[in-house]
Amino acid sequence: EKFLKNAPTAGVLFFSWGSMVRSSSMPTEKVQTIVKVLEQQPFNVIWKWETDEVPTKSKKFLFVKWAPQLSLICHPKVKYFWGHGGLLGTTENIYCGKPLIVTPLYGDQSVNANAVQNRGVGTILLFDDINEKNLRATLMEIRRKSYADHAAALSHMFRHQDKKPLDRAVWWVEHLLQENGKTAHKLLQTKAVKLNWFVYYSLDSVAIILFGLAVILYIVRAFLCLLCEFFCKQGKQSGKVKTK
Repeated sequence: EKFLKNAPTAGVLFFSWGSMVRSSSMPTEKVQTIVKVLEQQPFNVIWKWETDEVPTKSKKFLFVKWAPQLSLICHPKVKYFWGHGGLLGTTENIYCGKPLIVTPLYGDQSVNANAVQNRGVGTILLFDDINEKNLRATLMEIRRKSYADHAAALSHMFRHQDKKPLDRAVWWVEHLLQENGKTAHKLLQTKAVKLNWFVYYSLDSVAIILFGLAVILYIVRAFLCLLCEFFCKQGKQSGKVKTK
């Protein structure tokens, strides 16, 4: 709270790649590049960092092992969020209405990152593209007023719904209870829960793939055998001609 209170007018950038990705495990050269560029920015930085050994002692940085992400992003002094495009973090950022830098790393994060960029609330910076030039350009780009305007507009749309999510959840629970819980359960339950273990673990798909590979290997083997047999016969015939 003290770090946020003493933040400059330009505010704070919150940098977190979630619980599954350890920023402290990044290559040292990449970390040094990020630190160098962020050090030159007008805003301060709160960085989710998992170890006690931090990459810089600069007062512009606050390294934390954990942070209350939603309340931190929504804090008025936090102006930007640098995330990895996870669904939860992206949704929280939309709720808070902050310009977003996305570095997608796995899973659905690339889809989320493109959705963010297409709506003008953030921009994508791929991990392999992180260098001084690209990071500096990305930080300059995200400070354009249009990103803050689009983020604020999307946040307003997201917050102003006909019902709050909790109220909607309560309504559906009560609705199912009123409509005879057992009957509603049968009607609404997905058939996927009744899959046998063979299908559940996609072993049927694996079996088809393995069968296809086996057929291909068998055909290749048969072809090679025929080819060898052909050349062997050719060699024997040539030997007989020379003997005669």
